[in-house]
Amino acid sequence: MSSQLAEILHKWPGGRIDLTSSDDIARLVLNRPEKSNCLSGEMMLHFGGRVKRYDYQVFKELSTFSSCGVLVFEGAGRSFCSGAELGLIEKLSSPSLGSEMFRYMSSVLATIRSSSMVSVARLHGHCLGGATELVSSCDIRVAHKETKIGFLQSRMGIVPSWGGAAYLESIIGRGAALRVMTTAPILTAAEAKDIGFVDMLYDTEEAFEEFVASMTRNGVDVCKAQKSMLNAYREGNPDG
Repeated sequence: MSSQLAEILHKWPGGRIDLTSSDDIARLVLNRPEKSNCLSGEMMLHFGGRVKRYDYQVFKELSTFSSCGVLVFEGAGRSFCSGAELGLIEKLSSPSLGSEMFRYMSSVLATIRSSSMVSVARLHGHCLGGATELVSSCDIRVAHKETKIGFLQSRMGIVPSWGGAAYLESIIGRGAALRVMTTAPILTAAEAKDIGFVDMLYDTEEAFEEFVASMTRNGVDVCKAQKSMLNAYREGNPDG
């Protein structure tokens, strides 16, 4: 990341990214509930900025969570995430900055995807715009039945610019991906499940926690090995 991009992101403060663990479960939490966890520049830096004093590197810490089998990606408060700051998006509209931001956020999504832990996005409230790209990189998406999910980039005259479109296509297929990207609907959780974007619905937080706990019940190593096996097949290397 260039100093120029880091300086711009740092000038859009607010919120933070929290990374914690308990028992076999790690949690990555978007923490800006007063703004529906709208992603500020500072929050984006928290993912992995490595420039000068902006050495947050939340993802650097993931490698220390070897005892965890599941990574829950969630938002504090009443919504998962309402997307990125619109003013910040406009600030990064030049070709050079836009390209650099694409590379940076693509690496963020790739880090989520390549984690040895099974990543589970817990969606509630709203999951809009760039937030849909973030959760596209997760292995599993579980949504509260009242969640609203919006692929809204087309409404803003932009394309998904963090690499999430490729993940979306792999999840729901090319035709469905193009349909939701071009028409920019706001889907109910049930509609998102119907097209295959959401894997499961939940009614209560207790039900979600029970599901997550069940994933490591047969052992953390077994949980991780299942993901590793699927990754090997996807990469054409079933022997590991």
